[in-house]
Amino acid sequence: MVMGSGTTVAGRPAGPPFRALILDFDGTLVDSRRSIVESMEAVLAHLGLPPVPGDQIAALIGLPLEGVFARLSKGEPETIAAMLAHYRSIFQRYSRAHSRLFPGVRETLEALQTRGIPMAIATSKSRPGLEEQLDWMGLRSFFTAWVTNTDVTEKKPHPEMAHRALAALGAVPETTLVVGDTTYDLHMGRGAGCATAGVVYGNHSREELAALAPDYLLEHFGQVAELPWQ
Repeated sequence: MVMGSGTTVAGRPAGPPFRALILDFDGTLVDSRRSIVESMEAVLAHLGLPPVPGDQIAALIGLPLEGVFARLSKGEPETIAAMLAHYRSIFQRYSRAHSRLFPGVRETLEALQTRGIPMAIATSKSRPGLEEQLDWMGLRSFFTAWVTNTDVTEKKPHPEMAHRALAALGAVPETTLVVGDTTYDLHMGRGAGCATAGVVYGNHSREELAALAPDYLLEHFGQVAELPWQ
């Protein structure tokens, strides 16, 4: 269902309301596209590597950093390691300058928290990077748990992150919703047996998300609160 338009994308079978929520971070809660793209452009320039168009970089957001830099550079492990090190040394400066919550995020998280909905983050960020950002954005208190690239063996789009989040929340897939802005998030959620919702304002296009027939396509984050919760 495309919220607000009434157009059915994938008819979710009738069932119990959702009781838990797993959220992607970048592109779903936080508008970080500019900070990520500019940081990666700076890494390429710093190491004297060929530039890559910003749209091509943005299309890779949501994958593990190692995989992103491998695709951007086609480099040897030593080059990828150098890219990672420089990225991590500069990203928080770019993030604080350019990253912002998407409209309605804080209000929606507050509403769901008030209703007693347990929430977790599943992100390809590192744990230190996520925790730093949760703190300066004042988001830490909304979440029971977060699962990061640091915590798993298999990265998105593999469902391991979702499985770990479910365990941390004490939730079951049948009543859990996974929300993200990329096809990687939708594959992860579906692989874990959860319902899925794609937000169309993030890093993958409406068409890319719709092609996977998620249970919902959302125009803005506030529509998460309009879904059937316990």
